[in-house]
Amino acid sequence: MLSVDHKQNRVWRDYYLGIQGLFYFAQGIAFGSLLFLTSFLGYLSVDEFGRILFQSVIWIPWYLKIFFGVLSDNVPMKRYGRRKPYVLFAGIVGVIGWITIPLYTEFSVLLLVSGILASFGTGMSDATIDALAVEVTPQKRRGALQGLSWGFRGLGLGITTIWAGVLADANSWFIVFSVPGILMSLSCFLVLLFKENPLPEDFSRISVQVYKSVFSNKNVILCFIFNLFAASAVAIFALIQTLLEVGLGFDLVTVGIVFSAFSAGMFLGALIFGTLGDRISVRTTLPVNSAVYAAVIVSALFINLQDTTVAMSFFFLVGLTSGGYQTTQLRINMDNTPAVASGTIFNLYNSVANLGMLAIGALTIAAFETIVGSYQISWQLCWVFLLIALIPGYYLTRNASETKAQE
Repeated sequence: MLSVDHKQNRVWRDYYLGIQGLFYFAQGIAFGSLLFLTSFLGYLSVDEFGRILFQSVIWIPWYLKIFFGVLSDNVPMKRYGRRKPYVLFAGIVGVIGWITIPLYTEFSVLLLVSGILASFGTGMSDATIDALAVEVTPQKRRGALQGLSWGFRGLGLGITTIWAGVLADANSWFIVFSVPGILMSLSCFLVLLFKENPLPEDFSRISVQVYKSVFSNKNVILCFIFNLFAASAVAIFALIQTLLEVGLGFDLVTVGIVFSAFSAGMFLGALIFGTLGDRISVRTTLPVNSAVYAAVIVSALFINLQDTTVAMSFFFLVGLTSGGYQTTQLRINMDNTPAVASGTIFNLYNSVANLGMLAIGALTIAAFETIVGSYQISWQLCWVFLLIALIPGYYLTRNASETKAQE
C-alpha cells in the first residue's frame, strides 16, 4: 500500500502552485469588494445597526465551512471525485449572488439572499479547495502552497481596497460587486486542472470509528489549541480599520493607502516564510517569525502612528510578519490534517482560528483598549498570545521534524 506522501507525489504537479495563487488572488479581490457592502447598504438608506446586522447574516455560509468540509469528505460524485464538483458548484451559485447584489435600488430580503449566495460561493469553494490541497500536496511543497495562497489573497485584497473605494465613492456599485464576483467564480473552474487521488471503489463515507481515531489523536488536539491562540495573536488584522479611522482619524482614502501597505507586506511575508518553511523547517521559522512579529508590535509603543508615512511603514511590517506567521500556522495545520478527513479537520482548524481571532483576540484587545485608552498599548496582548501559542506549536513542529527524519 502506498503511503500518503507517495500518493501525493503521484498526482502533484508544480503548476498547482500557480493555480492556487490565482484562486486566492481572485478571492482576495472578492473579499476587498465585500468590505464595501456596508457602504452599499448605507447607500440604500439602511441605518448603522442594520448594516452590521445584515452583514453578519450574509456571512452565515462562512460560519458553516465545517459542514462543507464534512460534505465533500463523505459524499463523492462518483468518477468526478469528492472535491472538484463542489468547487464548481460553488462558483456557479456564487456568481448569481455577486451579479444581483448591485441591482437592488432599495433594501429588501432578496438582497440578503443575493449576499448569502455570494458568500456561499466563496465559503464553499474555499473550504473544498483547502481540503483538496491537503490531499494532493506533498510535505516538501506545503510551505510554498500556503505562502502563495495567503500572499496572493492579501495582494488581491490590497489592490481592491483602492479601486473599489474610488468606484464606491462614485456609486458605481455594479462594477464594485459584479467584476470581483465574476473573477471569483471563474477562478473556481481552475480546479479542473487539479488531479484528485482516486478513492477506493468500495468507499461510501468516513466511518465513525475513523473520526473517533482522528479526534483522539494528540497532535490534532494540540493543533486545535495552537490555532486558538495563534489566531488571537494576529487579531490586529481585525482591528486595523477601526484604529485607522476612529483611533487615528484618517480619512477613507488614507485608510485605503495604509491598508494597501499592510497587504503588500502580507504578500511578501507569506511568500518569504512559506518558502523558508519548505527549506529550513517550520520548527525554525515558527519561533523566529514569532520573535520578529512581537518586536514589531512592541515598536508601536515608541512611534507616532498619526504620521501617515510612519503608519504606512509600521503596517507594512505588521503585514510582513503577520503574513509570514499565518502562512506558518496554515502549514502546521496541513502537516497535522489526516488526508482521509482533510475537509473536516482542516476546516475545523480554521473555524477554531476564526473563533480565536474574533472572540478571544479582537474582543480582548478592544476591551483592554477601553481600560488603557490606547490601541498601541492594548495590542501588546498579541505577543502574549504568541508566547502561549508557541507551547503547543513547539510540540507540533517537533513531532513533524521527527516524522520527517524517520522518512
